[in-house]
Amino acid sequence: MAVRSLSCISRYRYVSVFIYKKDIDVLVQVAGSGNFEIGLQLPRGTGVVWRAFTGGKGTLVKDVRSDRDYVPSDAEVRSEVSVPLQLGGKRIGVLNVESPFILERRDLWFVSVIGSLLSYVLSGIEDRMELENALRRERDASGSDAQRIKALDRAVLQRERALKEARRNAKVAEALLSIMRGHSAFMDLEGLCSCIVEAVSSLGYPNVYLLVRSDNREDPAFELKAFRGLPQDSSVWRLPMSKLEGIWGWVLENRRTYLCNDTSRDPLYRTGHSAIRSEMSTPITSSSGEVLGLLDLQDERPFRFNAEDVKLMEGVARYLGFMLEHSYHLRDLDLRMREIRMLHDIVQEMAFCGSLDEMVRSVVYMVAERLGYRAVTVFKLETPEGGVSVMASSHSYEDPEAVNRVLSQGTSLVSRSARNGVLQNTPDVAKTKEWIPLIPTVRSQLDVPIAIHGKIYGVLCIEDEAEAAFGPKEEELFTILAGHMATVWRLLELVERVKVESMRDVLTGVPNIRSFKIRLAEMLHRARSRGVKFAVVMMDLGNFKGINDRFGHSTGDEVLKRFAKAVDRRTCDVDFFARYGGDEFVMLVWDVDEAKVARLCLMLKDLVASLDLGIEYNLYVDLGYSVFPDDGSDGDQLIRLADERMYNDKRERKGQDRKQGGMTHD
Repeated sequence: MAVRSLSCISRYRYVSVFIYKKDIDVLVQVAGSGNFEIGLQLPRGTGVVWRAFTGGKGTLVKDVRSDRDYVPSDAEVRSEVSVPLQLGGKRIGVLNVESPFILERRDLWFVSVIGSLLSYVLSGIEDRMELENALRRERDASGSDAQRIKALDRAVLQRERALKEARRNAKVAEALLSIMRGHSAFMDLEGLCSCIVEAVSSLGYPNVYLLVRSDNREDPAFELKAFRGLPQDSSVWRLPMSKLEGIWGWVLENRRTYLCNDTSRDPLYRTGHSAIRSEMSTPITSSSGEVLGLLDLQDERPFRFNAEDVKLMEGVARYLGFMLEHSYHLRDLDLRMREIRMLHDIVQEMAFCGSLDEMVRSVVYMVAERLGYRAVTVFKLETPEGGVSVMASSHSYEDPEAVNRVLSQGTSLVSRSARNGVLQNTPDVAKTKEWIPLIPTVRSQLDVPIAIHGKIYGVLCIEDEAEAAFGPKEEELFTILAGHMATVWRLLELVERVKVESMRDVLTGVPNIRSFKIRLAEMLHRARSRGVKFAVVMMDLGNFKGINDRFGHSTGDEVLKRFAKAVDRRTCDVDFFARYGGDEFVMLVWDVDEAKVARLCLMLKDLVASLDLGIEYNLYVDLGYSVFPDDGSDGDQLIRLADERMYNDKRERKGQDRKQGGMTHD
């Protein structure tokens, strides 16, 4: 059944159990998955199986092709794990797993735990068989009746002890397996700890206590998660890692079992309950040797625990180590999945942002609010030397301008990351001279460059009040996020560039008619709400056609550029100048009356008359204007009236030219 259960796990495809036959000194295969032949005998020294058996410890071979002891088979095998089946120093056999995949130390740990359970069961079976054989021998033995009766009594007594031990082993196996049956408990640490305590208590121990490592990064400690029996004083419920005291502290620090048979005489004992006289504590470790917690047994009687209890609890603790490690692993996976889902939500939100500012504000908000990081900031790279500025932050600065002045110098931790384009994880900012205490309570800082294809746009900075708050998982998470940010940043810049270019006249560089209509609508709305007048000034370059006819279109283009540049330079910030089409231009002039706009038109005529065209030619500008709201209440009315007045100005100029005998080329 054990073989069948293990082989159901895809990576443990080929499973077999070997039992040691002492009389012929071989390991005999008694169970195996489909590819193995039952009854296979391995002489001493053959294969990885014998190496594990003689060494008395689990063996992991990651690549069987490079192992001299590996015995090839017809199956496709890449890795092999062999663990001895033993109990109380007595070796029974070997549990062997072969796999087409690469097995790791975690697999060795898991198979070892299963091997421990199997050892309990096999030990009981073997003891029973040996006793039956002993009874048979004693029954058939020669000698006096008294000798035979005495021998039978010894055999019966031995059989009763063995049966008692077998029943206890079976009870241990059943108790430990009961924990594994509750799959959902692995996600609930509190529930898992309660199951563990109940299982150990069922073995006949009245007072059971389980301490496990807490998840609090800022204040790491071991905490009493579950107990059965006499309650403990609240002073021992929590054991900070920085202050490991008493028997529990000794066990956690030395990673060894501690047996105290008289608490009144033990200087390490810390009173949890006044009635306790005996205590035994066993460390619970992971497959990598990391301490996950401890299992503690207590009793009101002195000298309650012995070497057998130590041996039993150390075996149980190995199994519990796998349970807790598996629980932590599942909880980490669950947290990871939630972070990935959150990352997906952030990226989706970014995709709907219409501007760079909106995007960085969205990222800062979601990382701070949904992922729970208190200090999140996005910095923009301003200079190649690493000068940066704050784009968005979850922290409010009293003087943002002063902050940006300091950051522009390029001497901060963020600047170094921006300059080098390399992630920086600073576990203690107080130990680096580059740290600028914008948030004085910060102790650790993670700076992740926002970069793509070698171009650095800025830095995503996460800060925490705890030292060494960020590990490889956080580095990976925020590197992925920063990569998505860089992609969206680049796209938004391209969109903005296209938008700007679509709003500009290609030849002259001034805004085009599309941009003009948008600005006119904005100015109308603003003027209505504030009760302010503004003017629409239409202008047409008179006599311009003659330039194209006489000097060519390239010269005409140059004249248009010179005119546009000269007028644009004299346009105020609140005003607006654009090319309307061909040789026609338009201007919006904010907060004017008719007298002021008339003076502006005279200035423009003088400007054109004195303009250096690069050729000998007389160029004129014909002008017409309308004023909101005096001349119209909407854009079309204002444009139409200004256009009519411009053509009136053109006709008047042509009439004067004819009177003077000149020629026009409009």
